[in-house]
Amino acid sequence: FQQKRKNLWKVQPHFRKDQISVGIMGLGSIGREVAAAMAADGWNVNGWARTHKEIDQITTYAGNEELENFLRQTNIAISLLPLTLATEGILDLDLFKKLKSPAWLINVGRGEQLVEEDLVYALDTGLLDGAVLDVFEKEPLPDHHPFWNRTGIVITPHVAALTEPEELAVELLENYKRMTSDIPLKNRVDRSREY
Repeated sequence: FQQKRKNLWKVQPHFRKDQISVGIMGLGSIGREVAAAMAADGWNVNGWARTHKEIDQITTYAGNEELENFLRQTNIAISLLPLTLATEGILDLDLFKKLKSPAWLINVGRGEQLVEEDLVYALDTGLLDGAVLDVFEKEPLPDHHPFWNRTGIVITPHVAALTEPEELAVELLENYKRMTSDIPLKNRVDRSREY
């Protein structure tokens, strides 16, 4: 895409799925689904979460003590983490340095998890080969934001996962019935975990 803009004919390296490792950061309901779909499609998939998870065909890591090992095995880091005090600013230069080369970032978690200046530096110095960003600290992304014209960054307008009104209505109705029947609600926020 970038070469076409410059009328540049240059063969770029191509990688097969079995040569690239995808790392899912956050193994909640969405992260598990993404990890399983990618593994089923033939990708090497690793997963990292706050606590240990067992998922078929996925090598999993847990906690801060295993984060570096996870990153060293990961070419494409996909953040699906919730925003907590522990995950705010987690996508920083230190994290980018630990990714396996070639390295890419996909952030569909929360914008506040990304240290924007560190991303720019990582792209400029070749630590990262590219980034796809769907979430931002300020949304909509301001017209003057440097990401708009930045080579190596693909921007989408917070559309990675859209909530279907029909699905939401079913879940709301189910929780309403549970509440009126004194049955524990589904998908409750645990304030001690911050999500």
